[in-house]
Amino acid sequence: RFYVSVQMDESLKVVCPRGFEIRDYLTFHTSHAGGGCTVYDSLIKPVCANTVDAGMADAGLIDMNIRHTKNAEVEIVNMERTLADFFAAAEKFSEGLGGLEAEDMSTSAMERAAAGYFLEGALRNGADPEKLKAAKMTTRSLNAVAEIVRLAKDGEGNDGRTAYDLYNGATDYWSNGAGVGSDKVGIAKKVFRSRFGSAADHKRAFTGYLFSAERREIGEKLADAALRNG
Repeated sequence: RFYVSVQMDESLKVVCPRGFEIRDYLTFHTSHAGGGCTVYDSLIKPVCANTVDAGMADAGLIDMNIRHTKNAEVEIVNMERTLADFFAAAEKFSEGLGGLEAEDMSTSAMERAAAGYFLEGALRNGADPEKLKAAKMTTRSLNAVAEIVRLAKDGEGNDGRTAYDLYNGATDYWSNGAGVGSDKVGIAKKVFRSRFGSAADHKRAFTGYLFSAERREIGEKLADAALRNG
């Protein structure tokens, strides 16, 4: 197996509202076994077989395969368009985070938004809308909401003022907190859940939810009813 890893150019980055920057790695991977050259971006720097596999599983916006055929040159040319798409997506994501930072949010608004995430997710998964209106929040969901909001207010780098704090609180919850398991869960399983498993799925879904005004409105209406129901 052979790979080359390149850290993204200064302009290929996500800029967070409070000065933190996210730059990942562009990796080219191939092997003597054939199968072409895989090109992907990941926050995991490949240094061994395990990190190569982990990075491929964690592929972000760029995930393409250049086969050893007569069309390889065409596919390589197309990579320019793929990188341009990455530029645009990174800029859009940066703007989205800036929008969250500009949105003031009270503690009660954070609770409604976080509770709405779970209920809107249930709706998207096929739950009966009428039954959801009469439903109550489960103890597990209420605990998750409380912990996400606590981290939004008291977590590292947060002060509970904006929707960006809520975003960070949820990310923290599903990266380092109870969202990856209790104290009885081993560190390896927690890391797996955070990067590739159920917690990673929640982080992606919560980000999409916060970025969508329509989804949040639906979720918060459901949350109002569920919280009133006790």
